[in-house]
Amino acid sequence: MKLYFIINEFAGSGKGKKVWQQLRKELTTPSFNFTFTRYEGHASKLAEHFCEKALASNQTALIIAIGGDGTIHEVVNGVIGYSNVLVGAVCAGSGNDFSRGYASFQTARQIDDFMMHSGRAFQEKDCGIVKLNKENLKKVFCE
Repeated sequence: MKLYFIINEFAGSGKGKKVWQQLRKELTTPSFNFTFTRYEGHASKLAEHFCEKALASNQTALIIAIGGDGTIHEVVNGVIGYSNVLVGAVCAGSGNDFSRGYASFQTARQIDDFMMHSGRAFQEKDCGIVKLNKENLKKVFCE
C-alpha cells in the first residue's frame, strides 16, 4: 500500500501546518509522499494524480487529507471512480464537522498501525453525487 498525504497548511488558521509538522516527526512508516495544496480545488487534482500513480503500479493508495472539511471534501471528490484507494483524514480545520460523523486519524501511531496491518480495519462509506445544473458541476457527498 502506498501512503500519500495532501496537506492544506493554511487550514484552521495555520493548524494544518502545525499538525503536519508534528505528524511527520512521529511517523515511523518508512515510505510516504506528501504535497501541499496551492489553490482551491487542488486537493481533488492531487488525489486523482495519486490514484493514477498507484493504479499504474498495481497498488492500493491510502490518501490522508490534513486540513479542514473543505480539504477532505476535495480529496473525496478526487478519488471517485477509483477502486484502488482508501481515504483517511487528520482534521486540522476550525470546525471539523467531518470528524463528528467519521473516524479519523488522531496520531502518527494510528497511521503507522494502519499501514502495518495493510488497512485491514476501515469503514466503507456510501457517497452520493449531486449534479448542479446551473453550474453543470457534479459534487460528491458522503453520509
